[in-house]
Amino acid sequence: MGFRTVVITKHVKCYYKNDYLVVQNECQKMIHLSEIDAVIFDTAAVTVTGVILSEMIKWKIAVVFCDERHIPSCYLLPLTAHFTSAKNIFEQMNWSQARKDYLWSGIVKHKIERQSLLLREEMFPENEILKKYAEEIQEADRTNREAFAAKVYFNALFGKDFSRDDESSINAMLNYGYSILISLVTKEVVSAGYLPQIGIHHCNEYNPYNLVCDLMEPFRPIVDQIVFTNRNKKELDLEIKEKFWGLCQLQFWYGNAKRYLSNILHLYVHECLTFLASGEIKELAMYEYL
Repeated sequence: MGFRTVVITKHVKCYYKNDYLVVQNECQKMIHLSEIDAVIFDTAAVTVTGVILSEMIKWKIAVVFCDERHIPSCYLLPLTAHFTSAKNIFEQMNWSQARKDYLWSGIVKHKIERQSLLLREEMFPENEILKKYAEEIQEADRTNREAFAAKVYFNALFGKDFSRDDESSINAMLNYGYSILISLVTKEVVSAGYLPQIGIHHCNEYNPYNLVCDLMEPFRPIVDQIVFTNRNKKELDLEIKEKFWGLCQLQFWYGNAKRYLSNILHLYVHECLTFLASGEIKELAMYEYL
């Protein structure tokens, strides 16, 4: 599994040579594909060969293209990323509601717990409210504790006037960070042979990432913490983008070992999908801050 995030921000030519990504402008840089976890094209002024795109897909590298506003707008996904894709998709269409409800309960619980930990770390007393909400989670989150927690959480971090619907620098940073996170989780879902469109809770017919949005929920506070630390910025600048480009290299405790976030997402998504397919799970593991 790769460990590098390659970001292209200038007019260059990218092509394939002997299992290397070659980036050519005034000088030449070569990176072995086995080392790459994600490639982000943050400019339209780039020439990319079809061969290197095809090879990056074979190596299960997340490929992200940004629009003219430098916001991720497109993810490159393989049509068949796993030898049992057809079998897995048939099973996905028939996942039991009981398993989906059970897993969603665990996901929401972990998300609220991580939100509470962030509030505690930043010395917000509201962390106790979220801690209580996490303890009250019912099957499939029937009492909608996730929504109650979100209101308390975002109001504490960014003020009572903050709304996720506002056009603000904070929302621009949150959306950018979440987009990078979506690309990383999507890669794992597709690589395992499942459709990102069919979720266990999210079911928006216009959302091509319903399952991804389900599974990524506990990891959103990682993005939130970066944004909170940079909340006084007036715009989504290069400095904050670079922090999000480095998400893969952030380290946490997971499964009694210190791991990179990219490795954690791989293990976590696999564990969730295995449970949905077989019902076999001991306890949904979750990352811990170092």
